[in-house]
Amino acid sequence: MKELRDSERSREARRIIGCLRDAGFEAVMAGGCVRDALLGRVPKDFDVATDATPASIREIFGHRRTLAFGESFGVIGVLRPKSVAGGESRARPKAKIEPTEVATFRSDGSYSDGRRPDTVRFGDMREDAERRDFTINGMFYDPLDDVLHDFVGGCSDIHDKRIRTIGEADRRFDEDKLRMLRAIRFAATLDFEIASETLHSISEHAASLSLVSGERIGAEMRRVFVADGVLSALHNFLKTGLFESTLPFLRRPAVERFAGYWRQLEYRTFETVAALLAINHSSPEVFVKEMNRMMKLSSEEVRRMRAAVERHSELLVEGAPWSTIQPIVVSRDAEFVLPVAAAVGRTEGRGLSTLENTAKRLRDSATPVDPAPLLTGDDLRMAGYSPGPNFREWLNEIRAMQLDEGLHSKDEALEWIENNGFQS
Repeated sequence: MKELRDSERSREARRIIGCLRDAGFEAVMAGGCVRDALLGRVPKDFDVATDATPASIREIFGHRRTLAFGESFGVIGVLRPKSVAGGESRARPKAKIEPTEVATFRSDGSYSDGRRPDTVRFGDMREDAERRDFTINGMFYDPLDDVLHDFVGGCSDIHDKRIRTIGEADRRFDEDKLRMLRAIRFAATLDFEIASETLHSISEHAASLSLVSGERIGAEMRRVFVADGVLSALHNFLKTGLFESTLPFLRRPAVERFAGYWRQLEYRTFETVAALLAINHSSPEVFVKEMNRMMKLSSEEVRRMRAAVERHSELLVEGAPWSTIQPIVVSRDAEFVLPVAAAVGRTEGRGLSTLENTAKRLRDSATPVDPAPLLTGDDLRMAGYSPGPNFREWLNEIRAMQLDEGLHSKDEALEWIENNGFQS
């Protein structure tokens, strides 16, 4: 498979596999990278699976070139050799490559915490495949002999564009509740359908997702929101009942309205998609608060969402002066407010002239978007005005007229203050 040969990460994985094979062990590429390659996608990460124990892996590659990521679960991080990692020309340093995860084939015991196995037993390739979550993630590839190992029917499910658990769905979701959300995320990301028995099991176990930490839920939801299939994901949340533990205020009419806005959204980030969902709720602020509570968002994410929710409508006022628009487009959250305003405006057919004029102004390199103020407080003091609370009012009025091209110089600004009854 070409996608498993041509990147620097894949070459490093092949090197590791070769070293393990030379030492008498079995070693293959595992999981997501195999899935992505079969889909014709270039994998981002390359994981290696082997029958070598963690102790053997560290002995082969050296303790100084390995990291005990999760040794109790059979996972070791292998660093590139120094001759590769540090030998590049100083004039053209290569990008740093993270350690490659090398995991020992294993089978898992019970999952009492609904997240990690209580015990693991090192085993063989088939046992390792059968303990994984979905068939599309349970395949292995031997890049040296060009052999695909598929014990769970992953190839046929990729061909049929289907998300299906390995073994009994109830057992897989009992082991790790987050797998329910991962099923919906994979379906949304890959444009796959969830197998009926898997979807039914999600519905049966949906309430147990509340046992999963907000941080883990949030990590999955960030990926769901930017997926091309986010609309189908939202419908799956409603269909299965998972929305109660992810977006408890989600309702079908709001999803239908959101769909129209989303199709017009050109800059799709977690924050812009979340803001559009909030806008379609009866109480956007409550929606944002609830998302933050359920997903443990960062303060930066919450700020960006709120800015988009609260300020997008200002960009949709027909004939709005530049002095109203400019503070928004130069704000730190402009890249989130502007696309949300454009999506809402195009969908509802309002504020189009304001949006067009704003876009033209931003494209016009001859006119600075954020020119230096004509007047400052120091200028007023030097002109003989006594400092006071009215300074801010004067400066704000001068700034608005400057942006709307009513005033063009410091002298004009001082003259305006004097002519409008403001005495020194």
